[in-house]
Amino acid sequence: MYGEQGWPDVVHQGDKKPFSSPHTSVGLVPLTSISPSDSEFSMDAPNMINSWSTRDSYSVDDSVQDPAEPASPTEADQGGLEDSPVFRSSRTAIEKRKRRRESHNAVERRRREKINERIRVLGSLLPESCLNYHGKVNKGSILKATVDYIRELQRDRVNNRWRMQQLEHELAVYRKAY
Repeated sequence: MYGEQGWPDVVHQGDKKPFSSPHTSVGLVPLTSISPSDSEFSMDAPNMINSWSTRDSYSVDDSVQDPAEPASPTEADQGGLEDSPVFRSSRTAIEKRKRRRESHNAVERRRREKINERIRVLGSLLPESCLNYHGKVNKGSILKATVDYIRELQRDRVNNRWRMQQLEHELAVYRKAY
């Protein structure tokens, strides 16, 4: 079965050259050399190749064309590709992806608009002294100034609470004294 160098032996028939390579597991003989008496291969090679090529014909131009548009008016009128279930399913899949992408883009646009609006509101609530007008105020500077201002207000609150307790204590001392 295997000849020199571990390659499969090849069937030689007459002066026809056999097909064999290190990549094939079995030597192949041209289809024309198979006798018509073999029930499996009663067709000759040209007819067999024609039957294969016409069964699943596919052109490169069809793969590049946009499936949403027919290749020609006659193709659409004759019910060519548009009537095939594969074409309809691929067209609906493309349309579905397009609708999903458009929907996602609209949701993201609304989300960005809400964020931008809320940042503008924050900027309007800040005192002008918090914003440094060295040029155009951007979102980052508004957010930073807002955080700084909130921290300042928290410190003021803690200080005011402490000061209020101190004053209440002094008031209690004066009341006892009088």
